[in-house]
Amino acid sequence: MFCGNCGKNLTEGSAFCPECGTPINTSMPAEDSAPVEKPADNVTVQDSPQEQIIQEKSNGVSATEEVAPQQTEPVQQQGYIHFNNGESNFVPVKKRKKGLKLFASIVAAVLVVTVGLYAFAGPYISNWVNKTFRSTEGYLAYAVENSAENLSDSIGTFVDLLRNTPTLPLNASANYEIEIGKGLKDLIKREAGAEAASISWIDKAGIDADVSVTEDSIGMNANASLNGKDIISFNEYIDLKNGELFLSIPQVTDEYVRLDMGYEFAEFTSMYSSLLEAIETIDKVIPDTKVIERIIERYAVAVAESIDKAKDKSATLKAGGVSQKCTLVTAEINAKTLIKIAKAVLKEAKNDSDIKGIIKNVCNSFSGQIPMDYKTIIELYDSGIEQALKEMNNVDPDDLGDFSFDVLVWINNKGEIIGFGMDIPDANAEIKVASVENGNKIGSEISIDAQGQKLIIEGSGTKKGDTINADYKISFGGMDILEMKAENANIKNLDKGVVSGKFTLSLSKDIEKFAKMSGADREVIDFLTRAELVVETNSNTKTSTGKISLLYDDELFVAINMSGEYTDKSKIKKPKDYVDADDVDPSDFDLDEIIDNLEDAGAPSSLTKMMEKSVENSTQRKYTDDDLYDYDDYDDYDDYDDYDDYDDYDDYDDYDDYYSYDEY
Repeated sequence: MFCGNCGKNLTEGSAFCPECGTPINTSMPAEDSAPVEKPADNVTVQDSPQEQIIQEKSNGVSATEEVAPQQTEPVQQQGYIHFNNGESNFVPVKKRKKGLKLFASIVAAVLVVTVGLYAFAGPYISNWVNKTFRSTEGYLAYAVENSAENLSDSIGTFVDLLRNTPTLPLNASANYEIEIGKGLKDLIKREAGAEAASISWIDKAGIDADVSVTEDSIGMNANASLNGKDIISFNEYIDLKNGELFLSIPQVTDEYVRLDMGYEFAEFTSMYSSLLEAIETIDKVIPDTKVIERIIERYAVAVAESIDKAKDKSATLKAGGVSQKCTLVTAEINAKTLIKIAKAVLKEAKNDSDIKGIIKNVCNSFSGQIPMDYKTIIELYDSGIEQALKEMNNVDPDDLGDFSFDVLVWINNKGEIIGFGMDIPDANAEIKVASVENGNKIGSEISIDAQGQKLIIEGSGTKKGDTINADYKISFGGMDILEMKAENANIKNLDKGVVSGKFTLSLSKDIEKFAKMSGADREVIDFLTRAELVVETNSNTKTSTGKISLLYDDELFVAINMSGEYTDKSKIKKPKDYVDADDVDPSDFDLDEIIDNLEDAGAPSSLTKMMEKSVENSTQRKYTDDDLYDYDDYDDYDDYDDYDDYDDYDDYDDYDDYYSYDEY
């Protein structure tokens, strides 16, 4: 017998299935049925909509009995479980509740869509509610609070750049190559004349280096090349604890030479230690990004909530030629408002644990260098805040004079501030900072207009994801000064100091007008206006490649190719075998390999012959000194004191009589 729900083979008399727990109904309803005309194997099987009865005919007697099962495969039919061996249990097969599962799936789908829609439309809904049901002043405070995070992110990016200084130990590989273009060669030839021939053959000069820096040592293995040919390599290791420099030049000698760095080393060590301390101090003193976010939000909201006179209207903000619809809130700032803002800021500062935490970090980082301890400084801080609050309570707005200026805030339909400006009539000044988006178009502008002189930094382009393509320019007094083009600039890891893309800088033609006004050298200005600086980078947090090119009339003038990556382990070890510098004879150095390398790189024969001659002269001097002079022989000579027997030099005055220049 088998379970009607899961098909498990059941033991005789089971009340429940041991596999799935389904109750077992062993009673079988009896019902008359007509015999089958052609029985097979003495067994007649009759089907009914409700039941199936197996009758075995033996000796003319019909009885309902169980027949030994021959197959164990159950057959499902009309709500019953049947077996091919003739056994049947009157157990209805449970139907799956498809309707319930379908309903659950629909509910889950609706929830997902709802969450997705709110994630997309939530900011728009929140902005509409605040704009519709709050006062203009309240709406401004909402927008300020909503945008504080974006502002703190921008500041946090700069902070992270300061915090993300490399930590020790630092292991890295780097490659630098200078490429000299025709323009630079022509300039050298024009300025240096015939002497330029000694370097005119050089097209490229490069160096590959592995660097390892720890608190106690600095090591570098480097290889220098010219025109793509290896010329010379050197390995150095500086032991900062013992003041030793170990240097090896494999093409010249197989030995490491040890030098005692002396007084210069003490100065270097002091500078190095100061640098490490500065890096460590920066990491301790600079607050966490979250702290900065809280501080900005706290004081920005305090200022916004202090404004009690504002009006709003629908507007269109333009920046870099790109327009975006928004709401313009204009807040009037007068003497009364300034006093209210000052009080709100002081009240926040009074109990600001974040500010006090920053002060504590500074005190701990500069312990021993600050004349007061943290407790004393905090006491002065608290008393200063209290005194300032008392003074502000006694300030009469009329004493500050009758003045007012407008603060302009542009807010998009997500409640984000996209523009900020100030209009100060008394100073004849206007300030505007804006960043707009229209689809994938972006525009930005920073403008300062003071006394009729206007400085503008603006640009426009497209942004897709983290990639920007845009053109920017700086102008002053109506004249364009500098132009910049960004191509495929990826800013995903900007907070880590990593930017990829191509950036082109060039001076505008209008700079010639500026040169005339300022009296700058016309030749220099002419060169600069025809030159372009191109910076290309392809970097991530682990590796970096880049190229800085200076073009002149669209032709290469000079370029620097760079690449580098951080490595996990140092390849540089302190040498075990070495000789002291005092025991080294430079005439023993073999320069033949270096000379051969220079010839392979295309060096002129005049240079290699000069080096060969230098080696020959050095060798000859060595042989002359060693063979002709035996310094030990000088011990046999009389002491120099014997020369005291000679006449004084004054005796030579007698010779004046023999030579009279006047006679000539």
